[in-house]
Amino acid sequence: MPMDDHTALPIDLLDQARAYAREGDIYQAVKVYRLILRQCPAWSAPARELGQLYADRREWKPALHYLKKALALEPHERNLWWAVGTAATALQKERLARSIWAKFGWTHPFPRRGESVVVRLQQGAYYEILWAHRLGPVTAVLASIPSPDSGLAHRDEVLLDGTASGYHVLGRRRFPVFDVLDVQKRSHFHTWSCALSHAEAQAVEVLAELCAQQGIGFENWSNASRSWQGSYRNPEYYHHPMPAAAWEDDIVVAFAFPHLQPVEDILQSWTVITGGSYGTLEARPDPE
Repeated sequence: MPMDDHTALPIDLLDQARAYAREGDIYQAVKVYRLILRQCPAWSAPARELGQLYADRREWKPALHYLKKALALEPHERNLWWAVGTAATALQKERLARSIWAKFGWTHPFPRRGESVVVRLQQGAYYEILWAHRLGPVTAVLASIPSPDSGLAHRDEVLLDGTASGYHVLGRRRFPVFDVLDVQKRSHFHTWSCALSHAEAQAVEVLAELCAQQGIGFENWSNASRSWQGSYRNPEYYHHPMPAAAWEDDIVVAFAFPHLQPVEDILQSWTVITGGSYGTLEARPDPE
């Protein structure tokens, strides 16, 4: 069926638009969706799907435009309200976003602000599980230090999906995991890493406490939850605590701070307190 066949039934055109989207031909998919909307302006499905297509591509301005069109046609659809709120938040349209979040009970200032939340980054076929602090219904600030490949940094503000993609199991607790959709605001933190030589768990805890006292981000990358593969529905990610005995291999740890000198000072203090030793501090990613 030709893409611009105006004699085709709208339902057939919708199937065609979906096929183009599945195949990754976004240009053709958008053209067909727009054709359907010209023919059937009161049909919500193409507007909703086109809005979601743009949202998946992090093109929030057209996403908001088409999602609002769909919402006007389906004002009782809860998921559409949430999608519009997410797009409005991404575009920092605070007045619109607040009016929508209020419908879900999130009145400003937002309740639950600062609570710990588990977020998931996708890198190809792999996922990285991180801790964050909630700022609002779909925003959070990263508390963990992401891996160098993620393109994110400690204290970045991120946009979250509102639907849990799985669960993180920590002891007897299960925390819902929310996918990171986009970056809202970059932090001024840089990342460095080094290897601790045969450090015991207690020595690593001392280093973590020293960093916390100085506001320096700290992460044990040798024990990080960042290597799961697969896309099965509602997976569970398990946290495995570090053994009390010394590790046979070196432990890779990461630090995040706007400047390097305080990190070096902390490591020097740590060697005096614990008698431990560490390797060369490396910038992550390496400066160009």
